[in-house]
Amino acid sequence: MLVTECLSKELFKGKTVFVTGGGSGINLGVAKNFAALGAKVAICGRTQERLDAAAAELSGLGAKVCPVVADVRDFAALQRAFVKSREELGSMDVLVCGAAGNFLVAAESLSPNGFKTVIEIDDQCTAGEGGFGCWTSGPGCFAACGISVIRGGGEGMYGTHDLLNTSLSNFWST
Repeated sequence: MLVTECLSKELFKGKTVFVTGGGSGINLGVAKNFAALGAKVAICGRTQERLDAAAAELSGLGAKVCPVVADVRDFAALQRAFVKSREELGSMDVLVCGAAGNFLVAAESLSPNGFKTVIEIDDQCTAGEGGFGCWTSGPGCFAACGISVIRGGGEGMYGTHDLLNTSLSNFWST
């Protein structure tokens, strides 16, 4: 992997990473990079089949992997996923809150419930109920970022009718 050309393959050796939305897309790519750098990786998502396929890819990079099903909007399910991951992999050192809500519709066609869902996943779930800081193994800093684009009828990417939702939350756990 390209990341190992720049960074040590043992940079995250002995560390555990928890990635929400880690079964596919950008977040699977993030998980692969951590795996290539020696981390144990827990991936969380809504579909067991997708998580199992992603876990196979991560295991192929040499990582110990724990795929767990949870919808980030269900805090109790997320807590159970985190507990299972911690039991299998040890205390978490890095949290990547990458789950995102996306609807491929024009912004003016998105229902109020659809908009609420995007906000719940991308903004509220970035921090979780009370934040993820209480789940880490010790002092540390992490950032969680969620980005959504609700496509409108504008010209090109981020056109005149596109709605761009970006959230960035920084936490310090003690």
